[in-house]
Amino acid sequence: MTVRGARDEAMARPAPLLQLGRLVAGKVLARPSKNIRTPYVADVALGNGQEVLAHTPMLACAGMVVPDAHVLMTESGPSKTRKTSHVVQLVTDRRFDPPVTVGAHPALGEQLARICLERKLVQELGSEYQVRAQQTFGQSRVDFVLEHQDGRRTLVEVKNVVCADNEKLAELAANGGDPDAAKSAFYDRIAVVKSDGQVVRSAIFPDGKANPKTRVVSERAIKHVQELTRLHADKAQADVDAAVLFLVNRSDTTCFRPCHESCPVFAHVLAQAAAVGVKVLAYNVVWQGPDAYLGCSLPVHLPATAEEDLELVEAVLTGQSPPPRRHKNRRALGLSAARTPATAVSAAEVLPTTAVPTTETITLAHGARGAGEQPADKDDQAAGQARDGRPKPSSATPKRKAAGSALAPRRKSGRWAGRLR
Repeated sequence: MTVRGARDEAMARPAPLLQLGRLVAGKVLARPSKNIRTPYVADVALGNGQEVLAHTPMLACAGMVVPDAHVLMTESGPSKTRKTSHVVQLVTDRRFDPPVTVGAHPALGEQLARICLERKLVQELGSEYQVRAQQTFGQSRVDFVLEHQDGRRTLVEVKNVVCADNEKLAELAANGGDPDAAKSAFYDRIAVVKSDGQVVRSAIFPDGKANPKTRVVSERAIKHVQELTRLHADKAQADVDAAVLFLVNRSDTTCFRPCHESCPVFAHVLAQAAAVGVKVLAYNVVWQGPDAYLGCSLPVHLPATAEEDLELVEAVLTGQSPPPRRHKNRRALGLSAARTPATAVSAAEVLPTTAVPTTETITLAHGARGAGEQPADKDDQAAGQARDGRPKPSSATPKRKAAGSALAPRRKSGRWAGRLR
């Protein structure tokens, strides 16, 4: 089903999933606000020229809630302590043609998912069950537990998806990249491409910068998927099934995939979960003004873990120290922009969906991270430094010259005697 077909089908539904009510349109002037220096508050100009303070609960929403962005907001109720008068609910992503409305409030994902489950709209999960929200099961708290009439239980974890591949920047990356485009959050996103060369826009999760210490984007998301995998594979609990539902809060994507460029560990863990039988599902949402409609089921692509990511994945999952971070800019090191060969993902490796069957062979470029990786060989690294004009490091070079030389630290007399300058 095409994107236009999904929108037409959504518009034919008699009732929306959710209605936000009266929304106020505005244009972002600055975030953080110039008056309140917190990333959760933005200066927004209304249509009449009035400037207001708006709460941005999803921060920049993957680079969409930025200056000049068009947002739709709800008005906050009167409060003696609240300094903001509006809350950002939706944002228009104008980096795509045509622009698309995206849910910009983190609570929308779980709220919409609960309505879909209560209305029995997720066909893969059945129709005869009771919905229990926020239940403690095992070592974590599950978003939803579906209690079926036959005694089975299905644990459902919901992930709100707002990001999508940008085919224009993906084309730049495939052609060697552009230093000026390196500032873009989507520069290193490589789109899923059909066998005929046509770009397929994918919804991606997670998106963001990895923690410098843990080298993952979301430890919480990884732990949730791991716990679901453990509970599903536990033979002592044969009546327990598990599912991960990715609610895509935009209507311009035709498939979903884990964003291995941002977090290869999450992509690996999700593929392991699917391998043992955890259902990995994706549904998109169509926004028409303040109303949200359920679009359709999206095929899920789970590519194999790239070879260059295996060391990081193994280290993180076993609790070891992550390997050294790869360099992000090959041009700065004077290296070529060669990339890892693409890995073919056949239709058999794509999780089946009821609404959007797929038969094409999908090609997904692994390991392309914008400007490239750091050389693995010390000689290559030294050569890159030489081309960049930096001296080759030498273990024989002393860190400090011996005493008596021109750079030796001198001592003061009196009360400061014995202290280094």
